[in-house]
Amino acid sequence: ADQTEQVILSRIRELKAVGYTTRQIADELNRQGFTTRRGTAWRFQYVTKALRAGLNSFICPAIREFHLTPTN
Repeated sequence: ADQTEQVILSRIRELKAVGYTTRQIADELNRQGFTTRRGTAWRFQYVTKALRAGLNSFICPAIREFHLTPTN
C-alpha cells in the first residue's frame, strides 16, 4: 500500500479505537477536508467495508478509489 493508503487506514483505525462509529469516522474525515479520489465526500459505507475486510483485503481493489485531499 502506498503512503496515502496507510494514512487513511491509520486514521480509520485511530478513530475506531477511540469509539467512533463508522458514520462518525466518515463525518470526521469529511470535517477535516478529506475527499475520495473522485472528490466526493466520505460515506460510512466505505469505512464499514474497510473495517469488515480487516483493513487488509480492502486495500487492493477498493482503497485505490480513495485518497486524502485536504481542502484547507
